[in-house]
Amino acid sequence: MAATCAESSVKEGDAPVHPYYSLLPSYVTPESVQEEREDFLRRIQETLTCLQTLSDENALDSVLQNRHFRDVDTFYKLKHELPVELHAQLIRVLVGLLWTRDGRAFTDVDMEIRAVKTLQLLLRKWKKRHRGGDGAIIEDLVIEWRSVRRAIERVCFRAPGCIQQASQSYLAKLATTTVKCAEEARGFFRPSDPAVPLVLEMWTEFGAAVKNVKSTECFRALALFSFLFSLSKSDDMKTKTAVVDLLPQWFSTWSLISRCNEWDGHWMKILSRSTKRYPSTSMLDDYFPFIFAKVNDLLELPSDLGSPFKKQLWPSAYTSINGSKRFGQHAMRLCVYLMREEEDDSRDGDPMRYLLEILGMMKSFFHPSNVANAGNSLATYVYYLSNALGRRLGHEKAASKGLQPASVGKLVDVLMEICLLGIYSKNKGVSTKCMYVMKNLLCIDPVRCVAPVMQEILKALDPMAMSHSHLAVTAISSMSVFLYHLMCGRHPQSTGLFFANYLEPMLKLTLPGIDANDEKKTQSTVQLYFHLLSWLPLVNDPAKGNFQATKQRGQLSNQLFAGMASSMFAEIAATNGQIDEGMWEAGPFLEEWAFAVLDRCFQFIQSRSGARSASPATNTDRNRGNKSSKRDGSEDAIVLQVLNLLAILYAQMSPEIYTQCLRKTVSFVSSAFYTSSFGGKVISTLIFNCMQGNPSEAIEQFMPIILDKFRVTKAAIHVSNLMVNEKVWYLCILDGLVRFSPPDDPILLRYQLELKLILAHFLNGDDEKEVYEAAGAVLQNLLSGLFGVYTHDFRSLPGIEWADAISNNSGAFQYLGVGISWNRLSTKSHKGFVGLQMC
Repeated sequence: MAATCAESSVKEGDAPVHPYYSLLPSYVTPESVQEEREDFLRRIQETLTCLQTLSDENALDSVLQNRHFRDVDTFYKLKHELPVELHAQLIRVLVGLLWTRDGRAFTDVDMEIRAVKTLQLLLRKWKKRHRGGDGAIIEDLVIEWRSVRRAIERVCFRAPGCIQQASQSYLAKLATTTVKCAEEARGFFRPSDPAVPLVLEMWTEFGAAVKNVKSTECFRALALFSFLFSLSKSDDMKTKTAVVDLLPQWFSTWSLISRCNEWDGHWMKILSRSTKRYPSTSMLDDYFPFIFAKVNDLLELPSDLGSPFKKQLWPSAYTSINGSKRFGQHAMRLCVYLMREEEDDSRDGDPMRYLLEILGMMKSFFHPSNVANAGNSLATYVYYLSNALGRRLGHEKAASKGLQPASVGKLVDVLMEICLLGIYSKNKGVSTKCMYVMKNLLCIDPVRCVAPVMQEILKALDPMAMSHSHLAVTAISSMSVFLYHLMCGRHPQSTGLFFANYLEPMLKLTLPGIDANDEKKTQSTVQLYFHLLSWLPLVNDPAKGNFQATKQRGQLSNQLFAGMASSMFAEIAATNGQIDEGMWEAGPFLEEWAFAVLDRCFQFIQSRSGARSASPATNTDRNRGNKSSKRDGSEDAIVLQVLNLLAILYAQMSPEIYTQCLRKTVSFVSSAFYTSSFGGKVISTLIFNCMQGNPSEAIEQFMPIILDKFRVTKAAIHVSNLMVNEKVWYLCILDGLVRFSPPDDPILLRYQLELKLILAHFLNGDDEKEVYEAAGAVLQNLLSGLFGVYTHDFRSLPGIEWADAISNNSGAFQYLGVGISWNRLSTKSHKGFVGLQMC
């Protein structure tokens, strides 16, 4: 192995700090981060020294320990980056030990597995660093492909003379890990002779064996050739010419064996890598009918014309080097990269025509009435196709050339028709995959897809629709998958259209989804609302005093969208006045909807938590049909999910809406009473979640409930008239209040005398175990709330933008569709009150 590296232009001491560290508490200073990095670099240098020691033939691998490889892994998990020279040295020495010397330096298979995983990580980070345009790197590392081949044969086929003492599971893990690492190394292959392209060199090595189809050795040779196949970037035109010259040999050899999926799959893998390297190429024009016929064979579509043809068997020993991707992924990627812009040449539309014919044959298997088992595998192929299409369009848009989204409009329409059928399939696998394909299509062409998707979804949510109970749950589940992509961005015909025209009816029709009698529907609705509220501030702009000023877009939101324009695949465009007016007018409805959701959640909690307070027999009967609950019937997971929804609901409210919802919550807590331990947990969590909207205001509203029931004064507490379960109940309410302390307003300290009396009484003067444990939990959470380190930021916008959204002179509608990157977050952390004395 050889390596050529330039000296890094960035000094080790001037290493950039990852944006991740800006999210940590302020006591994590840049100096401490740099000190931690230097300590890890020292330990990684020790790892390099140990590995270099193993290069000696007489050295023992006992000097190497697990921590040496763990240090490298932890270093990257902490978002640090190795210096270029140290990075290259580690790769060089690991390749030498594992592949050049055939792993003879490692007597322990477990240690060899760790070394291979570390090499895989280093190779992946090196490629990422190179893609990032690091100016310090002039030439890539070079790995000899024949040494990788020997390593694959050694671990996968047990080459003669190689005996390793380890269990079968460890040897299988070594083979799998080595194959994955070799896939990362493929991009580092270079030809032995610069005058001969790498593809020609490899075909010279394997071609004769591949052509000899009368021997099973042809399968092994083809598997190795397709696995190691790589197209060098150093001499692009020479490599492309070599591929064109080899195509007749490849296709003539491919056609020698028919009806063997693995044989076809390996050839598709070779061609898919070629077309990815040279997208929209015309080199395969003469082979289109053969290629798409093989793709059709790979799908294995059922037929009523009789039994299928007999398949050729692929030796199972060679499946270990098929690679991490399935052959279906390579086939769909090949189809995608064959597509090109249609111009004067009539052959430009052939790939699209063939692909649409194949999809037309598949469409009937996605109909909800179809019960064939083939639907699941076909849905997988459709998912691979949408993924490959999105990847190609994204990469080529970044390069400002190549295939345009408008050119694949017919394909997007057909895939959308398939998905709108498949999401209602009785097969859960088909339904789920179609949801994710729909998500991909909304990313690829949101302008084309938003309107038809939302119209079909609203039809399914219509209470008057046939089979509403079935369609509604599926529609809600589908939206929870792709809603993120409907709400991210700014365009008058995609996100703007959704917010202005479809948001209000969608929220109105999904509100009945929170139903105590239907767990599945409730779970889907809660998941949908959770994704929705992660992006949707609940602010009533028309109700503000200076409402005319709230109709204008400000500089802060424009800056956020300008930052998104350079990092998003979808187009960021200015919206028109009609769209902005529709988004602005949604404020009153959002306020009413927030109240309705809160009422629905309270009804759900009252119904389910009240049932949990019933007799054990009732709990047992309910638990038999409730898969989401604990086996003993003590907790209800759906209630906990509803509470998580309320946490983000309170945080996303404007101060005016929050004040009204706080009154509703206080009224609910005052009238509720559950005797079970789960009921106490529910009420405590509810209060804690409610406080996240405005802790100071919430404590002022809830604390009088406790002080009144316990009859607390500055000097005494009187609870003799309360039963044990009442004491526990109100201690649970107090427990929810003390978990959280505002960053700038230590409001809990205003009640420190009352808190001292309550805790002292129940911890020292009450003999009931339940009461004592509840008081102990209050004390523990009080200390965590006062002295703990935790964040206060739960909203979809940073502090400055949130203050602008809720102000009377600005509108929140302008932030709909904003995506916040790590660099824009301004988190604040509670770090405890210094010098505080409670006792």
